[in-house]
Amino acid sequence: MVEDPNGETRVTAATQPQIPESQSSWLAEMYRLHSRAVFRAAYRVTGSVEDSEDVLHTVFLRLSKRTEPFDSPPIQEAYLKRAATNAALDVLRVRKRRQTLALDEAGESASTAPSDDPDQMQTERELVEKIRAALAEIGGRGAEYFALRFLEGLENGEIAHLYDTSPGAVSVEIHRTRKKIKKSLGPVL
Repeated sequence: MVEDPNGETRVTAATQPQIPESQSSWLAEMYRLHSRAVFRAAYRVTGSVEDSEDVLHTVFLRLSKRTEPFDSPPIQEAYLKRAATNAALDVLRVRKRRQTLALDEAGESASTAPSDDPDQMQTERELVEKIRAALAEIGGRGAEYFALRFLEGLENGEIAHLYDTSPGAVSVEIHRTRKKIKKSLGPVL
């Protein structure tokens, strides 16, 4: 790993771990099957292409340390979405602590319908950034559940299965997180 001028640690080709041949085939297949989903999950949380690429690499670098593949593709996808969400939330926390990264001007719109009004689009981008900042501040399982539910589109039952808990517990935690986000965004709303 190399530290760049901004103080960030980057993985270079020379510092990447050597992956045994037996492991590289299943890892390459997982990358081929799931890299787009991991990138999209990270982008929904971070709103940044660069950060999402870093998350993608982080997730698969961590995965390269496993000695055996997952049992089935649904388990692979669920694990990778959870890993991407967690890594993306970590990126948001670091961004908030450093306060040196500029806000991304090309943030994903908060609404599902495109708007032709530039003021409305700017307001939506600002709201998305404030929600991301609030999630970074909240942290913990609540932020993870919220991101998986509202940014990744998973149902409470799916999230519960990922975390080995009940859908009711997920629902309660999401409700608490929504209240914290509303409180944090109070003046904006």
